[in-house]
Amino acid sequence: MNNEERTTAIEMVENPMPMRMSPSIIRPVVNVDEALEAWKEYQALKDKLASDGDFVKIGNKAHPTKQYANKISKFFGLSVQIIKADKEVNEDGFTWHIWTRATAPNGQYREGDGHCASTERKFSHIEHDVYATAVTRSKNRAILELAGFGEVSAEEIVDDNGKPPAPAPAPKQPLSAKGKEVRDDLGAMLLEMANGDKDVARDLLEKYTAFTNDKSEVVKASTLAGMSEKWIKTTYGKVKKDYEAIPGRVEMNDEREPGDDE
Repeated sequence: MNNEERTTAIEMVENPMPMRMSPSIIRPVVNVDEALEAWKEYQALKDKLASDGDFVKIGNKAHPTKQYANKISKFFGLSVQIIKADKEVNEDGFTWHIWTRATAPNGQYREGDGHCASTERKFSHIEHDVYATAVTRSKNRAILELAGFGEVSAEEIVDDNGKPPAPAPAPKQPLSAKGKEVRDDLGAMLLEMANGDKDVARDLLEKYTAFTNDKSEVVKASTLAGMSEKWIKTTYGKVKKDYEAIPGRVEMNDEREPGDDE
């Protein structure tokens, strides 16, 4: 699966059927002795699984790594799946938002979220690495929470060089009603310029949105989803100039305030 296919939500897993409510108080599913014995086995397995590379000490705490989370998943028989993945594109780059569900053999599950921005550090393979980092953080959270491990994973605190990652940019503001109208008109213009070919329209969008940021990285949008309102309006102004030169074009509803195309 390529990055363009990951741009929108990948998959939504149906929630399990709700449990039938009972008026009685919450009670243990086993007796006290069985619970204590199971807890001791659980703690012993967690401790004995640990080896070199499984933890990174940050400050006064030891944080589990992806390597340790994978061990926990394997030996506790957990199944892990991505339930949602969104790519948010803005003027500075992009951010992947991943949600993962870890499920135990008895049906209990935990969901974890992970996020990674292209601005966190200099990635060797930016498209792949940003997505993979967000996936790792999401999976680690789900696995470790289901296993009862309180600390966040090391991958959320330090990068590959042992340094804290830069904070992800704040989520973009939702589009206003006018912004949505401009976005829809922009999509219609691109599709008409591409003679109805969606692949060509996507290539045109990448062409009109491409620019080089202050880190000498080429940033472009391959979908209108995730673009900020400012970026959409700027792109609209560029596309409109070429669109108006097309003979026999369809007139767009262009009742915009002065400066909207800038």
